[in-house]
Amino acid sequence: MENLLIWLRELSVATLCIRLVLAALCGGVIGFGRERQGRAAGLRTHVLVCLGAALTTLVGAFAVKTLGYDADPLRLGAQVVSGIGFLGVGTILITGKFQVTGLTTAAGLWATAAIGLAIGIGYYEGALLCTLLAVAATALLSRLERRLSQNPRRVLIYAELRGVDCVPAFRDYAMGRFAGCTLTVTSPRSAAPGFVGAELMLPVQEPLDMEELLRELDELDDVAYALEGQ
Repeated sequence: MENLLIWLRELSVATLCIRLVLAALCGGVIGFGRERQGRAAGLRTHVLVCLGAALTTLVGAFAVKTLGYDADPLRLGAQVVSGIGFLGVGTILITGKFQVTGLTTAAGLWATAAIGLAIGIGYYEGALLCTLLAVAATALLSRLERRLSQNPRRVLIYAELRGVDCVPAFRDYAMGRFAGCTLTVTSPRSAAPGFVGAELMLPVQEPLDMEELLRELDELDDVAYALEGQ
């Protein structure tokens, strides 16, 4: 086994093929799960990111070991770590309700690039373990997050009201609609002239349909928009 690993870490045409194929497989495993969930970056994106990162590391190693350049073989790979941020930013969106989506996709691309770098340099053990953990994090932990979010003990809702004179009516509505809630008036997050912010802390005893609740608040005349508090 040890001799096999030593051979796999050598730089040859055979190990080059193995590393690139393994990078495609690892990127594909992660991307397949994201594709099934309908995310912006799916199977093809993750495969290409992992392949590109692996080849970048291989180019650096080839330049030093084969061409004899006096340079750091990981210098090119280091640029992937920062450069992948530009691709990740493209997957992060802010919806019309000021809710941020795509952070997990961006983090997944960054992790996929790191896996590609590890495969390119020949660190197979770390790459395979990271692939398994990444798949587990995106598949299993997402289910756990959904369960936790469905049964929180307290939920914070932020609503932006169209003026100070809207606060009494909104307070009466909130107190009548949500038993035991607390209301705090804050500065508006949008900085819109005349608007005020209102933070609702809701005690929850049973599963809560957050989308339906936010839609209900949005339909109120006094509310400019509402979102789950951060």
